[in-house]
Amino acid sequence: MHKRQQGFLLLGLLISLGVLSAIFLLMAEGLVVRQIRAQAEPFKERMIYIKEQIDGYQLTKYQESATNINGSTLFPRTLDDLSPNYIPTCSTADNQNGLCAKTAQTPWGTNMTYRVGRDITFRPIRYFAELTLALPSRTDDNTIREYNVYSEILSVLPGIRFSADEQSLIWKIPRLVDIPNFETVIAEKLKDYINKDGTTKLTADWDVGNKAILNTSMVTSKGANGKQVRIDGGVVKRYSTLIGGSGIYTQDTRFTCATGLYKDVKASFNGIKSPSGYDYLATGEIKTDTKREGAGWRTKLTYKAKQKLHSNSADKGRWYTKYDGYVDIIYLCVPEL
Repeated sequence: MHKRQQGFLLLGLLISLGVLSAIFLLMAEGLVVRQIRAQAEPFKERMIYIKEQIDGYQLTKYQESATNINGSTLFPRTLDDLSPNYIPTCSTADNQNGLCAKTAQTPWGTNMTYRVGRDITFRPIRYFAELTLALPSRTDDNTIREYNVYSEILSVLPGIRFSADEQSLIWKIPRLVDIPNFETVIAEKLKDYINKDGTTKLTADWDVGNKAILNTSMVTSKGANGKQVRIDGGVVKRYSTLIGGSGIYTQDTRFTCATGLYKDVKASFNGIKSPSGYDYLATGEIKTDTKREGAGWRTKLTYKAKQKLHSNSADKGRWYTKYDGYVDIIYLCVPEL
């Protein structure tokens, strides 16, 4: 009887261990799937972003010439052609350091392929872009989870389809003019892309892709009180120079300012210059002064210096007014008063 009870206890223990093992396996499986899903959702958003940039490329070409709509040049030749104007460039070094992803990279370690195709059933021939994502293997136990999660999340993208073997996802990106209500779509898309002729009003955040903004006549920022504050003014140039008794004269033509800003010149003390054969024991009352003079500005430096002969230890020095030294000249563009 005692042995039979021990047998039942052992059997119960084995069953309990089996149940616990199954629970732990299910928990581990769920954790792995959640981790994959945490990568898949952002990748889906990145795919949408890439498509939007291809649409933006189309808009640019369409705005350059409406005839581009019937040519292959409506689309970028490669995904690299989207950088840097549409997608910021990801250098090899930054990519290897994990700071950014190449446009064609996938989270599972492969590269999507891109091509520009044409549909000859139409006249004139219609071109389209196509992205192909080779998914993780669906027959390998090590990658089946990735396949299931990525195929589930990415398959909801509008217009995407499986390949015949269901091992790849193919996303065809048509011409914008082939989309129903094309004019409405264009109007909406143009809200996101700027006309380079300056006719588009900026109403949202803009990333210029590491390029310069040129030929602005004014740049303002909204102040805390709601008013616009000019931020295109300020220091135009700064340099150091030796100055003497007559001062430094700066011609008005040495620099220019934007419309609505006026020129000004300021100076700041940089250093003293003792005459040859003399030392300065002390200095004080240093003053720089810049005033309008003719078609420019004259800057002068004055200070007091206690001067003594260099090789004469008996010389206790005397105070003199001095004009020689070094100053920093600053060119400014400031708002009109």
